[in-house]
Amino acid sequence: MLEQEKSSFDQLLSDAEEYIKTRQRLAKLSAVEKTVTISSSLIIGAVLFVFFTLFLVFASIAAADYLTTVLGPPYSGPLVVSGFYLLVMLILFIGRESLLRKPIVNGMIKNIFKDDDHE
Repeated sequence: MLEQEKSSFDQLLSDAEEYIKTRQRLAKLSAVEKTVTISSSLIIGAVLFVFFTLFLVFASIAAADYLTTVLGPPYSGPLVVSGFYLLVMLILFIGRESLLRKPIVNGMIKNIFKDDDHE
């Protein structure tokens, strides 16, 4: 009887050790998955940012050129386009907390804890 209880205890201890090892492996895999997901999101965001910036530069040059032909003086087109960007910058600066910081932080938090809802 005592031998059987010792054997059951040893089996329980062995199962507990295996469970802990499995949980550690799962935690490592989860951390790797989240790191890769965040890294790939950052790389995709950087590539999109570069192409959007190039688009914005060429569109701004075209808009400035067009406005120069419409308004007349050679400085008028670039002045209007730069004034537009100044206005956008001021709006973003004034509303930086609600327009930039909160959505970025919330998006990162959602991305990190995306798969934790299923556990």
